[in-house]
Order: sequence, then C-alpha cells, then structure tokens
Amino acid sequence: NKRMKKFFFLMIAVLGMACAFASCSSNDDDDQSSLLFGTWISNDHNLNDTITFSKGGMLVEHVGSQDGMRLMYSSGNYSLKSNQLIVNWTSAKKWNKNEKKWELVTDPEEKDTITIELKGNIMKFVAMEGEQDYKPSVFRKQ
Repeated sequence: NKRMKKFFFLMIAVLGMACAFASCSSNDDDDQSSLLFGTWISNDHNLNDTITFSKGGMLVEHVGSQDGMRLMYSSGNYSLKSNQLIVNWTSAKKWNKNEKKWELVTDPEEKDTITIELKGNIMKFVAMEGEQDYKPSVFRKQ
C-alpha cells in the first residue's frame, strides 16, 4: 500500500509539472495585441485616420483626406510583437466621389510591418518596413 501511495503521489507530481510547463508554452507569449484593443485616431498629414483593433486580431481602418478628396476603408488582421505591428490587409474599398459609391480595390492584400512606440493612450507609428520617406503619425486612443 505504501508503494502504491508513493507511486500515486509521484504521478500527481509529474502530472502537475507537465501541466505547469504546458501552460507556459510560448505560442503567443510575444503577442501583445491586447494593448491595442479599441479605436485610435490620428489627424496627422492632413488625414483623418481611424483604426479599430478588435479582440481576435482583426482591424479596420478608415482614412480620409481633410479636403474630402480621398476616402478609403481597409480591413485585415494584426499582431503586435515587441514594438512591431504586423498588419495583413485582406480587403479594401475606396470612395468614388464622382459616382458616389464604394469600389473594391482590386488587389488589397498587403503586409505592413510598422515600428511603433506605445505609451498609455498614445501610439506613434515611427517607421514602416520598406518605406524610405515615412512620416511618423501619432494616434490617440478613444
């Protein structure tokens, strides 16, 4: 009976350690996407730019020029690893002012890697991979 109790205790200990290590696995340990949840607005560079980050890794962006000449709607998925915001755009529409209707962008699929600085309710897009003359933008969480 003592042997059986010892064996049972040992099995429980091993099982407990296995569970502890399994729960610490690093599937998405680097993913900090929850820091972005919500709506962020920027009015830099004569644009009204609104980005909404949702749980589940989805985002929607509405961008319009302040003169009303351009309007665009894009959606996709995102992840945040350290200070790198990775966006995979999956669909986009632009407003045709003359015909007063939304038109699908023919090839909206694009991947952007944006270096950000995040401090509380302020997010700054500092640089975009592959863009030489990128102008930083500041977003405020609503």
